Amino acid sequence: MRRLFAIIIAVLALADISCSDKSRLLSAVQNGKELPNGSTVPVFMTQNYPNPFTRITSIPFDVFYKTNMKLQVKTEDWVDIKTLVDTVEPYGVYRVSWDAQDVPSGEYLAVLTAGGVTETIRMRVIK
Repeated sequence: MRRLFAIIIAVLALADISCSDKSRLLSAVQNGKELPNGSTVPVFMTQNYPNPFTRITSIPFDVFYKTNMKLQVKTEDWVDIKTLVDTVEPYGVYRVSWDAQDVPSGEYLAVLTAGGVTETIRMRVIK
């Protein structure tokens, strides 16, 4: 029953997801081109919590069909810091933690790629 409820929520959410929410989403890109406002996307990454944070933060995202997904942390200059997820997963709601113990204070990017779409959010580490 719980799995069926998750499927129903995922299907309903897919119809309403838009990359126009610039308050949480730095960018949404598909096949190298930025998606225009109002585009439907197969993944939905929400802002990490807490943000700003001192050591550990949680990055939540939804995937709406089985696909290869990759979640990476990068600097603002797009230098790779860490790959948090790189696997094929079924649809679902995910929450991944990042321990920023080994990085200095600053702005970082969480970059989620799934289903040919890349979404990016900003995260701030304060030490």
